[in-house]
Amino acid sequence: MKKKETMKKAPFPIGAVIALILVCSCAPSRDVPVDPGVELSKYPDNFTCFKIRTQTGYTVITDPYAMNEDAEPDLVTVSHTHSDHCNLSRIKGKYGVLCNPGSFMEGGYAIEVIPGHHNKGDGKTTNLIFVFDFDGLRIAQFCAQGAFPTQDMFDRIKQADVLIVQIFGANQPKLSYEEVYRIANELGARIIIPAHGDYGMTPKLAALYGHARVERIRSGRITLRKEEIRAQKKTRIVVLDN
Repeated sequence: MKKKETMKKAPFPIGAVIALILVCSCAPSRDVPVDPGVELSKYPDNFTCFKIRTQTGYTVITDPYAMNEDAEPDLVTVSHTHSDHCNLSRIKGKYGVLCNPGSFMEGGYAIEVIPGHHNKGDGKTTNLIFVFDFDGLRIAQFCAQGAFPTQDMFDRIKQADVLIVQIFGANQPKLSYEEVYRIANELGARIIIPAHGDYGMTPKLAALYGHARVERIRSGRITLRKEEIRAQKKTRIVVLDN
């Protein structure tokens, strides 16, 4: 009897194996979603008017002034009634307004509004600080705060990933760059965004952190992602320079 011949299997081509490995290693993981982040945009001119857009599309405009577009935000925050902080002429649609101290839930987000002072020596509330909890990020918008915060104010702010703050020189009724440095360290801020101050003082603040230069973003827009910010080894000073 003849022995049955066994069929030999052809070896899998080595080139195909390598190609398969490359495809698998380059394919994006479906288990790690990309964080779209919170988008922060500054309107032109050196004021405290910003647009903040969360991952859900909820939009806040702070201290509206000198806006170069019509906007339909969900919420407008007003720190004080000076005309360069509360011009609603470009705000359209249906929106809420926050202009009083307190703790609020707006659009599913917690917002803390803390009474403060526009200038050192003010005897009553002349500025509001807004602290936004947006998508795991804590953003402290100091608006026109000129006096160094009290311990009670620090206790209410607690912590901030991003600090938006005006910066001036010494011997003025406003926050100096040394005071901003102390505030940022107290709050653990990893990104400082100057606004409505003396931009000539910003390099001096950067020098306190050991930075040779200030980071500038000409588009006036930055995307803030929680994990990226908290992984930073150094505090960034970012001028939205539009």
